[in-house]
Amino acid sequence: MGVEVDFEKISEEISTSIENLAPEKKRFYKVTTPSLGPSVVRNIEAITTGLKYVIKPMRITIDYPRQVLEQPPWYRGMFRLLENVCIGCSLCDIICPSDAIRMVLNPEKKKRPVINWGRCIFCYYCVDICPVEAFDTTTIHDMAFDKYEDMLTNLEEFTKDPREKDPSKGAMRMRIKFDEKRGFVYEPTGKKNGGG
Repeated sequence: MGVEVDFEKISEEISTSIENLAPEKKRFYKVTTPSLGPSVVRNIEAITTGLKYVIKPMRITIDYPRQVLEQPPWYRGMFRLLENVCIGCSLCDIICPSDAIRMVLNPEKKKRPVINWGRCIFCYYCVDICPVEAFDTTTIHDMAFDKYEDMLTNLEEFTKDPREKDPSKGAMRMRIKFDEKRGFVYEPTGKKNGGG
C-alpha cells in the first residue's frame, strides 16, 4: 500500500495559491542580503583601532592621587570664613540654595556662618553676595570625609584653611592641553602641588 506523493505538483499548487492570495508577494517576501563589503571593512577598522590602543595606550585620565589637575584660579573649591572680617549680616545663610550655611553665635555673641559640606553645591552665591568678602576661596575640591558628622563644621573648623588638609599635597600638577592628533592630553606643569 504505497501512496505516491507528487511533490512537484504540490509545490506548484502552493505557489499558485500564494500568488492568488498575495499578488504583490515580491514586495513583501523578497529579502535581499546586504553586501558584506562595507560592514566587514568597518568591523576590521574597529578591531584595529582597539588593538592600537592595547599596543600603544592613549591615557585619557590622570594617575590620581599622584597627579592632580591644575585648576584655574576661578575654580570653585572649598572655602573658609575669615572671622575677623565677617560682620554677621546673614546674607550667605539667606541666599544659600541648598541650605548648607547656618548662622551660629561665636563666644563674643556675634553671628557667624558655619557650613555643611555634605549639602554645599559650591555655587559660590555666599561668596559673591558677601559685602565684606569674608570668605577665602581655594581650588581644593577633593576633600574626603569618613562620617557624615565630619562634614558638619563648627566655627573653629570653618575658619581653618582647607589648604592645610589638602589631600593632594605633594602630587604632580598636570595641565590640560589640546593636541591635534590625540585630542586632550595632560602635561606636567613642573610644580608639585602645595595646596590651593
